[in-house]
Amino acid sequence: MIGMLFVASGTAFVYASPFQGEPRQEAPSPTQSEVDSSDRVRPIYDAVLSRIRGLLQAHIAETGDPLISVDLPALPENLYKDRYAGTVTFGDTSVWTLEVFAPRPPDLRSPPTLTIRFDEPTEPQEGPRLIFSLDTSTGEVTIIDVNGVVPSAGPLPAFFPEEDPDAAIAQLTQSIVEGQLLSGSSPR
Repeated sequence: MIGMLFVASGTAFVYASPFQGEPRQEAPSPTQSEVDSSDRVRPIYDAVLSRIRGLLQAHIAETGDPLISVDLPALPENLYKDRYAGTVTFGDTSVWTLEVFAPRPPDLRSPPTLTIRFDEPTEPQEGPRLIFSLDTSTGEVTIIDVNGVVPSAGPLPAFFPEEDPDAAIAQLTQSIVEGQLLSGSSPR
């Protein structure tokens, strides 16, 4: 609000103007860079999460295993705006933490990454990791394993091909879920 003060012969008059200054701006909408970068990797990351969720829910339904807890919410539409974190707990011996990191500012050369950490509950953030990241030169999502040996029941693919990633996603998710279940960390 803009006001005016007039002083005349010792008396002050204040007049207020209804002008409110700059109009209020709505919350910023996602930038095109955020949308483009999220759209490149989101379908792959969503497929990985969905397959893990489905395999574990099928295992729980078949075995009645009460020690496995799956908390893998849906991915947000804009991976830059909302933080994503999910967990899978295998009794008291193993916890998977799944997170998406989206560096700012959004850039197609540095798209969001999905990380799966395989930790012991007593040593969070110490276990092996799988990191999924878009290789912008090939358009494929590469898979990098770091910090130890990832539980797996077979070989893990090195990337998800851009054209048809479904077979590689099925191989990877089947291998890590079976590897974890076979490791004896959850009774069968």
